[in-house]
Amino acid sequence: MRPLVLTDLRLQQFRKFANPVRLSGLGPGLNLLCAPNEAGKSTLKAALDAALFTRHRVGGQTVEALRTQGNDVPPVVQVGFSLDGQPFTLTKRFFRQHRARLERPDGSVAEGDAAEKELEALLGFETLGGRGARAEALGVWGLLWVAQGESFLLPEVAASARGSLEESLAGGEVAAITGGARGHRAAEQVRAELARFLTPNNRRPTKRYAEVLQELDRAQADLEAAQKAKEELAGFLLDLDASRRERETAEYGVNPEEEEHQIQRLRENLVAAQQQASQVETAKVNVALAEQTLAAAQDGVSRRQETARLAQAAAAAATTAAETNKARSEAVKAAGEAQKLAEAAFTEADRAWRSASQTLQNITALAQWQRQKDASAEKQIRLEQALAAAKESAAAQREAEKLLATDAAIKKLRLLVRKRDEAAAARAAAATVLQFSLTAEGEAALWLDGSPVDAAGDVAITRAAELDLGPLGKIEVRPGVQDAAAIDQALADANETVNRALDTLECGSLVEAESQAEQRQSLLQQAGAASDRSRAYAPEFEGDAGRIGAALETLAAEIQAAENAMSELAVPDREILPEDATSILRETEQERQDRYDGLARANQALALAEQSAQQAQSALAGAEADNEAAATAVRAARASQSDEQLLEHMRLAKAALDDAQNHHREALEQAQNTGEPAGIEATISRMEKARTNRQQRVAKLRENIASLEAMIRAHSDRGPDEAIRDAEGCVSRLTVERERIERDVAALQLLDNVLREAQSRVESRYLAPLTAKLRPHLSALFGQAEVGMAGDFSLRTLNRDRFAEEVSQLSAGTQEQLAILSRIAFAEVLAEQGRPVVLLLDDALVYADDRRIQDMFGALEQAAEHFQVIVLSCRHRVFDGLGGANQRLLSIERCDPIDV
Repeated sequence: MRPLVLTDLRLQQFRKFANPVRLSGLGPGLNLLCAPNEAGKSTLKAALDAALFTRHRVGGQTVEALRTQGNDVPPVVQVGFSLDGQPFTLTKRFFRQHRARLERPDGSVAEGDAAEKELEALLGFETLGGRGARAEALGVWGLLWVAQGESFLLPEVAASARGSLEESLAGGEVAAITGGARGHRAAEQVRAELARFLTPNNRRPTKRYAEVLQELDRAQADLEAAQKAKEELAGFLLDLDASRRERETAEYGVNPEEEEHQIQRLRENLVAAQQQASQVETAKVNVALAEQTLAAAQDGVSRRQETARLAQAAAAAATTAAETNKARSEAVKAAGEAQKLAEAAFTEADRAWRSASQTLQNITALAQWQRQKDASAEKQIRLEQALAAAKESAAAQREAEKLLATDAAIKKLRLLVRKRDEAAAARAAAATVLQFSLTAEGEAALWLDGSPVDAAGDVAITRAAELDLGPLGKIEVRPGVQDAAAIDQALADANETVNRALDTLECGSLVEAESQAEQRQSLLQQAGAASDRSRAYAPEFEGDAGRIGAALETLAAEIQAAENAMSELAVPDREILPEDATSILRETEQERQDRYDGLARANQALALAEQSAQQAQSALAGAEADNEAAATAVRAARASQSDEQLLEHMRLAKAALDDAQNHHREALEQAQNTGEPAGIEATISRMEKARTNRQQRVAKLRENIASLEAMIRAHSDRGPDEAIRDAEGCVSRLTVERERIERDVAALQLLDNVLREAQSRVESRYLAPLTAKLRPHLSALFGQAEVGMAGDFSLRTLNRDRFAEEVSQLSAGTQEQLAILSRIAFAEVLAEQGRPVVLLLDDALVYADDRRIQDMFGALEQAAEHFQVIVLSCRHRVFDGLGGANQRLLSIERCDPIDV
């Protein structure tokens, strides 16, 4: 084996990483980097791709994709790896001052293109790409390194990777037959030779084979055309004979001069018939005019008779209207006198009702003002109680506000005292305690730093001190406390903070402050209780003393206003009850209503009489006007034309109509003898059309005869029999060549089928180890299952429950899991053959459910026992358990600049 392990990755000025960073924690087994989105995981994979599989002199858009935006500093990537346990370091700088450097285990260095060539040999891929990492150049690495968003894509094995896998799987025997390079070359030569005749995919003829088939088709078409031309010549001869006979038939027995003479006679008859028809139409118009004249005369007589009748009727109507008008005028006078009497009675009743109504209104208002005054007095008492409670609440609130010890201030003070006590305890714990039990002589002689010592007390010392023993000498005490000054200062600061807080509250101690807080709380409770009472008495004012006082002033004014209003009310008898006043009002109101109804009836009778009189007056005026107009009309009509003249005019019109009708009958009889113009025109049209059609048919037959004669001459000049012989010879020659090519194609197809069957048998032998590697992983996920794999290592089917499912038809999650498992199997096969492999998954397993992702974790953990596995993910919670105790948790950290 040649185990490969990536041990270090550093980069700077690479895409989003402008400052130097490293991927820390890389090592053998399973490596996991969990970081949020946009943390740079995919950038790290891009950096590995650039360092291992991209030329350092790359340019154009490829290098632009590696640079940090807005920065012209060259990107640099450094990769540390071990191969067979030997350490290597690869450093590349791109863009400007590009450089490649490979440090070997013995300390020697390869530079530039030599470094990249050596890297290709070490890791087993083809020449580095000038346009970045290409799948064909990466070989097996294109299978093992999965970029973000590609984990669910089924792996496509490039030709270079397929060769490596075949060598690892097949061995010498199979490779020598068909599984290796020579076997592939033999099959490719056969298929290349077959491609000279047929297209690879749909097996259609191509090149010379296609040309021969096309030429044969054209030759057969030429033969058919020659045979058709011969048949057409025979047809032309028959058509020529038929056209000549038809022309003779069309011209037989026709005399053009006689035909033209007949048409001319018909045209002369048509002119005479049209003249006679015009005379009939004129007579018809004269009849119509005579009828109109007679109708007008008859209408004039009828109108004269109607005018006379209307004049008589208008005179009678005027006399009747004058009599009606006189009678209705007398009725209006009587109705007016009755209306005046009814109006006087209503006025007297209305005066009595108004007096009773005012009395009741005053009595009612007096009672209402009394009720309002009583209600205001009751409310005044309630508001006075609310005002007293509000003033009590405000006084207690003011007293509470004078006390500064609020709950928040006490809470803060307690926290400061606790911190001071903690600082004192810390000092006491760190200090050296000197305990004394002295006699009187000792107390007088013992001094500490120039101050006498308590004979029966403890002294805590945090700094060096001098103990003066008098005649016995001195003792220097040095406590072993670090940062004694800081401890003392912390205690002093805590004391100072507590003192300032007490000064702010105007208290001497925490106990005094807490007592003040209790007193403040009691005052606040007293204020709240008084405020609640005020709200209970007057909830509408919410304990506002100002508003309550203003309301009291308003109530006093309302009470005074009620008293004033009551004194001003005029009530004749203040002892009278509202019920009695109401009874009197009802009696007067009924009397008033009765008088009002009588007045209304009198008004209505007067209005109807006046309306009737007006109508009679209008009718009289209209009748008189109609009578005058009718008389005037009669006089005017007779002045214009007398009744006798109208009758004479009607008699003459009737005689003129009789004459016009006689002339019309005579003209109709003459027109019938001459004939209808339309019939004569139709006969002329039919004869002219027949002559024109015959002439056109004869002319067309002559043209057709000339055309047929020309085509017969043309076909006779080409020699149809000779053209048929030439075409038959060409068809025969091309048929022989086509049969020879088809024999070659059949032989090549047979050889290709034999090679394919042999290759299929061999593929089943060298695919067996790969499917064996896949089987345990498939069983963990799907139970008893197998995959169908093609010779190019692509996954085709998933076989489970005796049913083969197309992989492309499976869910995205299942496809992703199969794709990753197949990559694990590829890596295991290559690792067993001693090939350097590292499996890298960027943001994979995005579609796995809770159960399957655990099974996939198991597959990755087993794979990590044989080769290095690197997983990049943004899902901490899901991937935290991956690898168990053997998990290497990676991190992105700042590092020193890379020395290139």
